[in-house]
Amino acid sequence: IKLLLMSGVKNKKLEERFLSIQYKKEIGKELHLDNPVTYTEKLQWLKLHDRKSIYTTFVDKYRAKVWLEDNYGIANIIPTISVYNNADAINIDMLPTSFAIKCNHDSGSVFLCFDRENERKYIPIRAQKSNPIVTTGLLLVQILTSHRSSISTLPYW
Repeated sequence: IKLLLMSGVKNKKLEERFLSIQYKKEIGKELHLDNPVTYTEKLQWLKLHDRKSIYTTFVDKYRAKVWLEDNYGIANIIPTISVYNNADAINIDMLPTSFAIKCNHDSGSVFLCFDRENERKYIPIRAQKSNPIVTTGLLLVQILTSHRSSISTLPYW
């Protein structure tokens, strides 16, 4: 089923079946698409029935930042230092002392580096570890710190 969907085949019943299998595997419960009740069921229903083209922009961290800058101004966006296709392309010597590496293709993989020199040997390893096969991009962004607090503002984008 997954291979058919990845090949571009558009079939609602096939998509529903795939989501049901994945839902059961990940959540451990049957998926109710006819009358979704839980938040996760409603998200699965939306995947099938709410397909606005702008969503593909929003799930791409880099393209979402560009869209936000265009629509709301650069002052509201945490600055991007660089974008790379893979960890091997990162020139560690050109990086600021502190930064965050975020993978463009997933949610949750982030590597926070507060001292480039002390963490130099880990930077490529941690960046690559997120998903060494998918090379859709690594974003390096600033970590914003406050002069009043040692707590950093973590980048969401």
